[in-house]
Amino acid sequence: MRYVGWMVLGLVACGSTTGTTRTEVPRAADEGAPKLVKNLDQPEVGQSWLEGWFTVEGFPAVSSDGAYVIEARPLQDGARGFPNLVVEAWSVDDGQRVLDATIVSADADGVDSELVGPLPAATIAQADREYAKVRKFLDAHVWVSLSPLGDGNSSAESSEPIQASDGSLALQFSEPTLTVTHNDKIMARAFPEWSTTPDYTPCGEDQADWDEGCACQDPAFVQSVWVDRRRDVLVFDIAYQGNDTCWEPADVFAAMRIPTASSKGWKAP
Repeated sequence: MRYVGWMVLGLVACGSTTGTTRTEVPRAADEGAPKLVKNLDQPEVGQSWLEGWFTVEGFPAVSSDGAYVIEARPLQDGARGFPNLVVEAWSVDDGQRVLDATIVSADADGVDSELVGPLPAATIAQADREYAKVRKFLDAHVWVSLSPLGDGNSSAESSEPIQASDGSLALQFSEPTLTVTHNDKIMARAFPEWSTTPDYTPCGEDQADWDEGCACQDPAFVQSVWVDRRRDVLVFDIAYQGNDTCWEPADVFAAMRIPTASSKGWKAP
């Protein structure tokens, strides 16, 4: 079970970029584009009302100059599983979030897993305002969909890295160290802020254990990775393995340049 939440963390992999000028260019013929479109003024009733209201495809994506990454997706909503749609974007080089928009909140009035009647006007108005904000940001840049690295089926129990089919790029997180292998060059950097607390006392089945409280450790792992080789951009999702008594924290969604020997904070293991 997951908390509702999403934390974005930007990573400076190549040191300071103050004064760097980037130029956006048209997409190459073999590059895809993300799509976020509102199809209706208000959703139709039924189980797939959010999918009918908005089309969301091709995310995450990177701007053609490699400066920004944007993601559009629903957040986990625990056992309820109510539909929602959040869009966030951030600068790859300095980690600053430049867009934060909740188009549909799982906690908004009228939102349910199956829509049985019209959404309240206030919920629709909020969606319209947030969608307009996202549309303005999207329209100001040329976007390229990022390609997934590996099959995205990683788990906390897996000791295998997520890697490209040709073996030229691989990424693995073993608390607290992230290891990136690129063209046979191995670079590592510790990120203790991603790790869960080491003093782990599991919650037992006895109610007394719950009354006294217990500390949980939800092992962290790389769940999904996306890459853009032309722009040297990596985007990945650090997830946590939880259970019914120890809920995992929100995922860490991170972006970075593919590290090299000169990247600040990185070194060969």
